[in-house]
Amino acid sequence: MIQLPTAHVYPGHPAWRLVLVVVLVGALAGAMPGLAPAQGVHPDVLLTRPSAELANALGWMTEARTPPVGVLAPMRSSDPVVAASREVADRAVRGWEYLLLGLDIPYRILEDSSLTDAALSGMRLLVLPASESLSPAHRDAVKRFMERGGGVIASGPTGAATALGVEADDAFMQEVFGLRLAGVLPDTINGVDVTLQGGHPVTAGLPDGYRFNVGRAPGVTLAVPLRGESLGTTQSYAGELLADDPTLLAYGQYGNGAFLWLGFSGTDVSHDTESQHVFQRLIVNAIACLTETPTVALRAWPNGARSAFALAVLPEVGHQPYQFLTVMDVLLEALQTEQAPATFFLTTDETLYYPQMVARMAATGEVALSADSDDLLAGQPAPLQLQRLSMAIDAFQTQTGRRPVGLYPPDGLFDVETLKSAHDLGFAYVLDAAPVRREPTFIRWDLELDYRDSLLISVSPARPMLRMHPSELTHPAYWSNQPSTNAMIVRMASALKGDLDRVDASGGLFLYGFQPGIQALTQRRADVIEALAGHARMRGSWMATLGQIDAWWRQRSQLAVRMTPSRRGDGYEIEIDNAGASSVAAVGLTLLLYDRTSDMLDVEGATWRLDEVTRELHLLIDHVPPGTTTLRVRMAPTVLSSSAGR
Repeated sequence: MIQLPTAHVYPGHPAWRLVLVVVLVGALAGAMPGLAPAQGVHPDVLLTRPSAELANALGWMTEARTPPVGVLAPMRSSDPVVAASREVADRAVRGWEYLLLGLDIPYRILEDSSLTDAALSGMRLLVLPASESLSPAHRDAVKRFMERGGGVIASGPTGAATALGVEADDAFMQEVFGLRLAGVLPDTINGVDVTLQGGHPVTAGLPDGYRFNVGRAPGVTLAVPLRGESLGTTQSYAGELLADDPTLLAYGQYGNGAFLWLGFSGTDVSHDTESQHVFQRLIVNAIACLTETPTVALRAWPNGARSAFALAVLPEVGHQPYQFLTVMDVLLEALQTEQAPATFFLTTDETLYYPQMVARMAATGEVALSADSDDLLAGQPAPLQLQRLSMAIDAFQTQTGRRPVGLYPPDGLFDVETLKSAHDLGFAYVLDAAPVRREPTFIRWDLELDYRDSLLISVSPARPMLRMHPSELTHPAYWSNQPSTNAMIVRMASALKGDLDRVDASGGLFLYGFQPGIQALTQRRADVIEALAGHARMRGSWMATLGQIDAWWRQRSQLAVRMTPSRRGDGYEIEIDNAGASSVAAVGLTLLLYDRTSDMLDVEGATWRLDEVTRELHLLIDHVPPGTTTLRVRMAPTVLSSSAGR
C-alpha cells in the first residue's frame, strides 16, 4: 500500500488542492513498478471539473470528517506461494488508493483485525479488491454491513475461501452477490471485450455498447449471474460469446445494501486514455450509486445536446488545387440541403486560384488554414515553420478578408515547433489527424515536450490552443481494397452512421475529416455525406463548425458546478460559477439522483426532465451570467432526512 501520512485516513481538501493531489498520484504511479501510469485519475474525472461526457461530483463524500470508504487489504501469510499472489493483490489495493486519492475521498485501509462492525459503522462503502480469502467472521461482518445499507465494490473470487490455502468455493458469492463462479479465461483466449449495457444507474452517462479490452491476467475471473444483474456481455476478441454467457461486471442488492462486482481490476483494462477514462468514470458512478450520493455534471454541448457533429474538408498532400475544388459544387449542395455547416481547410494556393468557391465555402460554414502549400511542416526547423505560417496567414487574410483561427497542418502532422508557432501566431485550435479522443482537449505543453524541447520552451501559453481529433474513418486506408465503388459507398454509409451512433451514446464529438481528392465525389458519395448529416440532425446532435466548437469549449471551461442539500431539507441547491467575463448561453446539467425514493417536485431557474429509469435529471438554463447562479431542486420533504448530514 501507499505509505503516506494521509493515506489511511485522508481528510477532505478544498477543490483547488485537487490538482496537487492528481500530480502526486501521477508521479507515484509512474514510479511504482508493476502499476501502469494510466491508473492515475483522469483529469476529466474530478469533482467539479467539466468532462466531455459525465464528470461526477461526489460532493459530501469528499467533505466527510471520518472516512466514508474502507479498503480491505489481503490477509498476511509467510507461505511463499501465498506471498507471490500477495504482490498482485497489493497492486490492486494500490490502484484503489490512487483512485481515491485523486478523487479526494477520505478512506481507511482495513487490515484483517480491523474488519469489524465497529470499524465499519461510520462507513458507506467497503472495497474488496483482492479478498479471495475471508474468514467466517469477516464474511459475517460484510453481510451485516450490507444489511445495514452499506455498499460493496468487490473484484475476483470474493470470499471463495475461509482461510489462505483452503480450497475455494463460491457459497459466499452465491449468497451475497447471486453469482456462481465460472473459472478463469480458457487457455485459448488471450483477452476479452466487455461490452457495457446502458439503461442502469451505474452505467448512466457512459457509452452504451462501449467495449473494454480486458487482457488476460491471473486475476480475471468469470461468473454466471444467478440473481445479480449483468451490466455487460463478455466475448472473445473474435466477437464470440463464451460458454454459459459469463459476466465480468454485475450489480445487485443484499439486505438494504447494494454491490458492484468486477471480474477484473483497473490494471487489466487497456491502458489507452479513452479506456481508462471510461473505466474510471464507471467506478465513480458506482461509488455514487452504492452510497446514494446525488451527483451533478455539466453537459458537454449547448442546449443539452448529447453529442456534437462536425465535418472538416481536408486538403491532401500531393493533390493539385483543382483536384480539391472540382468536386466542391456537389458537396456544398449536399451540406446546404441539410443545413449542415462545415469547416474547409485550405492552403493559400486554393484561396488564390478559386476565390469565388472560397466565398461559397465561407457562406456554408468556416474557412480555415492548412499552410502556404501542402509541403509538410513537421520536422522543419522552428524558424522556417514560423515563417511559412506567418506568410500563409498574411496571404489568407489578403485573399479572403479574414484571419484564420483554425489550423490543419499538411497531412495532419505537426511537432512541438508547429504548435509553438501556431500559438505565437494566434491560432485558437488545431486539428490533429490522430483519432485519439472523442472530445476536444486543451493542449498541455508538459505532455508535448521532451527534455530537448523543454530547454527552448519553458512557459505554457496563457491561452492554450484546443486540439480536436477526427474519426478513424477519415483515414483513406479505411476505404481501400473494396471490390467496387458501390461496395465502398454501402460500407461508407453504414460505417459512418454506426460510428456516429457510438459517439452520440458517449456524448462526444463526431468529427469526420473528408478528403475529396482521395474520396472523389460522385453524386452518390455526396448523398452519403447528406445522409450522415441528416442522421446527426435526427439524433439531435449539435451541428457546428470547428470554430464554434472551440468558442463553446472555452466558455464551458470557465464553468464549475457544485450541489449541496438545501437548508430546509426539501431538495438541493446547485451553484454554477462562471469565471468568465460574459454570459454562457444554453447550459445543460445532469443530476444523478441515486435515491430511488426521491419524488421530484420542481426546479427553480431551469427547465427540466427526469428519466425515471436511470434517475437522470436533465436541466437546461437559458444563460449563466458571470459570477454565481443558484438553482433550487425541490423534492418531497422527507427524502433528504438521511442525506442532509452527510
